[in-house]
Amino acid sequence: EAEMVGAVLGAELVRRERRVGRVASVALDGKSAIEGSLVRESRPGQYLADMLHSSIAAVKRQHSNLEITLRWVPGHQDIAGNEQADCEAKLAA
Repeated sequence: EAEMVGAVLGAELVRRERRVGRVASVALDGKSAIEGSLVRESRPGQYLADMLHSSIAAVKRQHSNLEITLRWVPGHQDIAGNEQADCEAKLAA
């Protein structure tokens, strides 16, 4: 659940940006959040996937030409901010 919350927060950060390029990625080190975002059936934690879909829709309303993707990255692989993002997502969950 923490990864999905992190994805929602990442999408919200993109939405709040005044200037964006053509492509934005929300990088996640948990595949379950990405896989969970693809499922529309009712299951535990589905409300978080619904929140993510709503957040991405809000991003698209604000930045209509933006392509936003969820992208898997290997955890703990010297990616700037990865450890801090993990901590923030766990606190928010």
